[in-house]
Amino acid sequence: MNTKKITAALLSVAVLLSAAACGGNQTENPESEDSLNRETFAKETYAAAGDFPMTLSDGLPLDFYAADTPVGAWLAGCNDSDRDDFFDAYVLRHESAAEGNTTFTYLVYYPHGGTSLAVTPELLEGENGYLLNLRYTVTDGDGDYSLCHLSVTLPTENAPRLRLLLGDEALGLLSTVSETPIP
Repeated sequence: MNTKKITAALLSVAVLLSAAACGGNQTENPESEDSLNRETFAKETYAAAGDFPMTLSDGLPLDFYAADTPVGAWLAGCNDSDRDDFFDAYVLRHESAAEGNTTFTYLVYYPHGGTSLAVTPELLEGENGYLLNLRYTVTDGDGDYSLCHLSVTLPTENAPRLRLLLGDEALGLLSTVSETPIP
């Protein structure tokens, strides 16, 4: 009987040791805050793009496009009350390809409701294509919206990534692609 008790005790000890070994070290070792916020992909770097044809018309009045045109209808839709709370700005884009280049035409409507703004374009090139920054700055004058027309011709069929910036803050935008040219 003594042997049975010793065997049972040894077996119990073996089971307990096995459970501890299988469970490993279960002490809490939380991830550092830095490792939780770390990006897992490399940031793309951009450099100033070459000299590509670009035109900008800034400070356009809302009635520049007739209400009975596709662009006028698009602008009217941007002013619907259900949309203003969701997006900072609205972009209409048209693409036209010719001779290995694509002309990207943008109409950008930013109903900011503040002081007058001017926009400056900046075209950059990265490993994955082009980036087009539109930087807004406060100017003297009256105006609670910004409407601009921008056209750029690039040697690619991929549209540049578009970012609208007010200071260092990127604006949220709703982008629409049009089959109809934007005059």
